[in-house]
Amino acid sequence: MADPLTVLSIIHGLGKTSAFCYQIIKRTYQAPDEIKRLNAEASNWRPQLESLAELLDEASPSAARLKEKFNDGGLLDVKNGVDELNKILEPYQKLNPWKKLKWSITTGDHVKELLKQLSTDMGFVLGILKVEISISLKGIENEIRKIQLFETSKFISLGDDGLGLTAPIDEHERRNILEWLKPKGVDAHEFHRQKRALREEGTCDWLAESGPWKDWCEGGSPINARFLWIHGLPGAGKTVLASFGIDHVAAEYQHKGVSYYYCSHERHKKGHTSSEEACSLLRWVIRDLTAQVTRPKTRTSNHQAIIPKTLEDLYVKHDFSVKNLLECLLAVTQYIAEEFQQQVCIIVDAVDESPSPRDVLLDVLTTIGTDPAWHHVSLCFTSRKETDITVAIEAIQSTTRRILIPKGPSRGLGGRGRKSTPRSGFDGMPPPPIPEHKSRSECRMPSGDMSGHYNERERSMSMGPGEESLRSGDPMEVEYTGSHGLMKGCTIISMDDHPDVIRAIRTFVQSQLQDNQMFRGWNEDQLKTIIEQLARKAKGILQKAANGIVRFRWAACQVDIIMKSRLRDMDSILRMLNEIPPDIFGTYEHMIMHLLPDGGGRNEHNRNFARTALALICSPTSRVSCAEVLVEASRFDVPHGAAHMFDLRQLEEILGCLITVTPLARRPETMYNRDEKGPTDAAKQVSVAHYTVKEYLFDKSTALGNAKDFALSIDAIQTLELQVIFNGLQQFGTNRPNGERYPTRYEEYCLKMTDKALKERRDLILQNKSVWKAVTECLKWNSAHHLPKSGAFPNMKIRAAFSSWTRTSPFEPPKSEQKEPKKPETSVLVSLLLLQWPELAELYLAELPDATKKAVWRDRFELAKSFKVEGTNPTSLMQLCVTRRDVAFLQALIDSKADFSGEGDLVMDLFYHAYGHKSLDDEDGGAKTGQMLKMLLERGVRPEAPGYIFTPLQFAVHNLEDAWVHDLLYEGADPNAIGSADGVHPFGESEDEILGHLTPLEICKKTRPKWLQSTVSTEGVDNILMENARQTVEFSLRQWGAEDEPVVIDLD
Repeated sequence: MADPLTVLSIIHGLGKTSAFCYQIIKRTYQAPDEIKRLNAEASNWRPQLESLAELLDEASPSAARLKEKFNDGGLLDVKNGVDELNKILEPYQKLNPWKKLKWSITTGDHVKELLKQLSTDMGFVLGILKVEISISLKGIENEIRKIQLFETSKFISLGDDGLGLTAPIDEHERRNILEWLKPKGVDAHEFHRQKRALREEGTCDWLAESGPWKDWCEGGSPINARFLWIHGLPGAGKTVLASFGIDHVAAEYQHKGVSYYYCSHERHKKGHTSSEEACSLLRWVIRDLTAQVTRPKTRTSNHQAIIPKTLEDLYVKHDFSVKNLLECLLAVTQYIAEEFQQQVCIIVDAVDESPSPRDVLLDVLTTIGTDPAWHHVSLCFTSRKETDITVAIEAIQSTTRRILIPKGPSRGLGGRGRKSTPRSGFDGMPPPPIPEHKSRSECRMPSGDMSGHYNERERSMSMGPGEESLRSGDPMEVEYTGSHGLMKGCTIISMDDHPDVIRAIRTFVQSQLQDNQMFRGWNEDQLKTIIEQLARKAKGILQKAANGIVRFRWAACQVDIIMKSRLRDMDSILRMLNEIPPDIFGTYEHMIMHLLPDGGGRNEHNRNFARTALALICSPTSRVSCAEVLVEASRFDVPHGAAHMFDLRQLEEILGCLITVTPLARRPETMYNRDEKGPTDAAKQVSVAHYTVKEYLFDKSTALGNAKDFALSIDAIQTLELQVIFNGLQQFGTNRPNGERYPTRYEEYCLKMTDKALKERRDLILQNKSVWKAVTECLKWNSAHHLPKSGAFPNMKIRAAFSSWTRTSPFEPPKSEQKEPKKPETSVLVSLLLLQWPELAELYLAELPDATKKAVWRDRFELAKSFKVEGTNPTSLMQLCVTRRDVAFLQALIDSKADFSGEGDLVMDLFYHAYGHKSLDDEDGGAKTGQMLKMLLERGVRPEAPGYIFTPLQFAVHNLEDAWVHDLLYEGADPNAIGSADGVHPFGESEDEILGHLTPLEICKKTRPKWLQSTVSTEGVDNILMENARQTVEFSLRQWGAEDEPVVIDLD
């Protein structure tokens, strides 16, 4: 038998084998090893046999050879082995939740023996298949070559390295690949748009006019490399300069072959690594560049989209390894360079904001920047001058160097003279020695390595616009030790103590002052005096003290302080400027203390408003979507009557240049229908003006300084967030504009964030009493957001989006009589039970007065059907806890001295799903039932349940559960009691399988509980286990006085 049908029959049999094994593994706490091995082997064999079936079904020489080799019966042996295994495993599929799975040693040995033989038979079959595939491989390879030749003749190839393009793909598939590439949370285009808006006209022009930048754009020159590092102190304007460089080179190449990426502290999550950042960078740049060249020419064009072959391979494998992404980027850039006949330009900003250690990211950057294979790519990156970055750059520099020693700053930024430029090597010297560390009391600075920033040798190490004098005739001493060809290594531009940066600061200050109405009446000499004073201080501070000054940022703060001071005379302004500290952290403190002075409570509302806003802006978890939400959230600690006076304009006024307000590309998404027309605060966002603001607020020294009330920590921020969102939820619907039906954006924000917090921030909520008290207020059934008039949940789709809040409104909608509990405190505990949060329930109960708790124990309600476990109808807190089989919550109730005396049916409620229920995911073989039964009985729940056709003890005996029997007898169950003849079935069944008319002893002799039965065998081990259980239960019954004569329990 060597036909495809035989193979298909084996495949079908192995499918059943896998299914049988899966069920056994799923239902068994510790599945037998032989079952796990069998499951793995069956899964491995099936695809190989499918290949065999396809080969046998072909009319080919290969099929004929295979049929001849299998005529000896190899396939038939495999089929018989699979069938025999399935006969053993199939009975185990009929087990139900009542049954405890037993896997005997005998059965296990039998399966092992059959598996061993089947492995041998399959080895024979697969060996033949492998030989046949080997024979056919050459023919297959020839077919592949034909396909490749066809594709190569139709599409462009990039040479002999194998980096080409695939066949055309449709636009839908192209979009799928680009979407798969996009890193989560990264949108460099939107970030760039925001940074471009902060740029002051004329402040960055010097970069475009500098020789190193011009050469970089064209792939390097003998004196400037295609790898460019622009470094500077924090706040020096690196990101704004990078945004200018991006726009400049994009305009130069008409947005073809240009890509950029912004590293950012804001995207960091716990555990974020340099490898992940490198992966994110490569994915974004590959996606960005691929999108530029692979789209169809027109929507109606027959020209189809194309994707690089290496990218398609990555997509098929879903491979995001740095190595393969780098290879893919190389292929993409090679194609672009050839397609557009130009240099590919990549700019990466703020590398110092990537996670440390930065080894992987720096390896990627230096590889692209210096490896000859990437000669067609110009790479520029910006960062602070930190030790690991400096070391990485020094490691790739050429041993032959050119040292430029400027005699003075260049004014001639015109002609390039590229063709006549001398050829040389790297411009630079070894980094200056790291200065001795100073404490924060001596030197306040933003975080980061500032080593050597103020050393006089910096100018001779780094290339800047001043070195353009080589081209324009400025006096300069030059030493050459170099080789012919393009500059290797990395060219460095320093923004520290740079003449062109100082000129840019003058331009910025002049523009800011001239645009302000306050200074329009001043003459040029007066304005020039202030401008020169600020520029002189910006230039001189670095030379006087290594204190981390950030020039552009510092200058912006000075201008803001001048404008907010309302001073009009020159002398007063100059005196004020002299009083401002010379470091950026000191400047921030000065601004806070002068803009938001502590007026003995008279300025408290402004301070609270500003403090909350800064905390939410700086929080990594607040997720504030727009300025409208931020402003409303920041009113958290402002009296309700005064809240309307605290708007976005007021926030800008009191925080000044500590924040920046920028337009959003589009309004944030919303779940509700909103009729928003015209400009609103929902179309704006607020952020810190510079990340040094955030560094200052989180700095430990800030908590010890004059502005300590504004100091931040992660714990403090997260606690404040919880207070804001849960207190906001308590005010739900009270601050809406007239006629507004749906929640405001702030109310929607509170709903979303509180729903998330109920799942993810429980530990933090429990740590702060004021927070968890606010939480429990929101859990009451009559809290504002639960009421229909609030509009919070207008339809089922929106309600389903809030999974936590859905569980906190579980009561049947009232028709004629109230279905909710009488006590709101009961609804809080019901919500906590449905949320499975016993820890908060215990804290909440501890705060309730005894009288309130007594009322809660006796309170009744009616749940909606979706919140009831199948077949149950709990109407009290204790019943709900038992029917949901929540051990931890039951313990919380017991610890709170819950009164169970009014609960007569709890034992029967517990026995309803004695072996668990699939909706609760606790089919544990009855262990939880035994635990909860003991807890209930010890708390005083009676072991009898009058009015039913059988007693709890009869039920326990029927299942031969010795522990249940013992606990019921120990707590006073009558060992001879039988059920009531006219009673009802507690589980709603029509037949009495328990045989409640018999005594417990008689039931013990006759019962054969399902969990002790096995469909594999009715003899041997199964009978021994059942008889042992029967004898144990009978012993317990007789020990407690069981007799053969029944005793009927009086219903009274």
